[in-house]
Amino acid sequence: MRRRIAIRQIGLITAGAMLLSPCVREVRKVPIALKIITITGDQEAMLSQFVETIIPPTDIPGAKELNVHHFVLRMIDDCHDAQSQNQFVAGLGQVDEATHRIFSKSLS
Repeated sequence: MRRRIAIRQIGLITAGAMLLSPCVREVRKVPIALKIITITGDQEAMLSQFVETIIPPTDIPGAKELNVHHFVLRMIDDCHDAQSQNQFVAGLGQVDEATHRIFSKSLS
């Protein structure tokens, strides 16, 4: 009798873990060091999708493969004033929120 209860509990725990794992998202980090602006790994991935849309891969590598999004982040961090930096980061957040609201998923 105890074996049946133990097997049922193991089954419930396994099913619960399988259902819960998609709900828990790991926070990704940005692979380059930025001095002023702070963005998440998801925002960095979204930016890489944007630049890939502008410069897609053909017979030459696309923008994502060339890490153009890292260049964009570095230029925003080093060469723009605080207001522009804040607008850039806020804009990434707004796009992410709108994407979640409309499509129930992230662009990254």
